[in-house]
Amino acid sequence: MNPADLFDHDPEPVVLKEGDALFHEGSQPEFAYVLLQGTADVLVGDRVVESATKGASFGEMALVDSSPRAAKVVATSPCRLAKIDQRRFQFMVQQTPNFATL
Repeated sequence: MNPADLFDHDPEPVVLKEGDALFHEGSQPEFAYVLLQGTADVLVGDRVVESATKGASFGEMALVDSSPRAAKVVATSPCRLAKIDQRRFQFMVQQTPNFATL
């Protein structure tokens, strides 16, 4: 199962234009995100470590600890993302137990 399928009808998606940053390396985490549409690069310093497509998740460590972001995420095309807070994460794990491993 693609994680994007679980959130495809998110009523309040985060929308990014090409070139917009979702978050920056070193910033304080609050949410995790699932990429519903578009593409994005994950950068550590100036190096691209992942080119993400639909279903990719970002910032999931925000739901585990409160350490600063380890990477920067930049949209490489228009993007739509689901924002996941701790409450939503816990609900998804209860309703779809394998969600935490997707």
